[in-house]
Amino acid sequence: MLLITGGLIGAEPSQGHSACETAAGCRADCTVDFASPVPEATVAVRSALRSLPSPLDQSSDQSPCEIFSANAYGQVAFNFQRLSSPESIAAFYQRQLPQQGYEAVALLQVVGDWGFSLVFELPPGDSLSPRSDEKRVVLVLQGVMLSPDQINVNLRYEEI
Repeated sequence: MLLITGGLIGAEPSQGHSACETAAGCRADCTVDFASPVPEATVAVRSALRSLPSPLDQSSDQSPCEIFSANAYGQVAFNFQRLSSPESIAAFYQRQLPQQGYEAVALLQVVGDWGFSLVFELPPGDSLSPRSDEKRVVLVLQGVMLSPDQINVNLRYEEI
């Protein structure tokens, strides 16, 4: 197993993972099998993450996989791998997210050969509320190159 951007990836297919064979804890329908009742915040986060645009080929059966992410708001993140470059994936989100009302945090936008890290303020009126008045919820997207042509992408909300 390998811990990357707050979630576990790298589970062997022989461990029972099918459609999301690279994400630990994923079932064939790409959802985490939580043993306890799901908090309301987690339900809201899942819905928000599902509404985000995806650079994945819509004609394929590949989709982002939901993973447990301890440091994420709602402890849920979406994760996927793709044959692409950091520049291409980052540019996709930098084009698409503002169309949904997200605003890039310029100081927290970094793209390089190694991957990328992007942070966006939520759209006005978004329902994800921080647990503390001193913080705010933001969308965090991070990509890490796994090989010269494959990138792992993680999308989550965090409180900052």
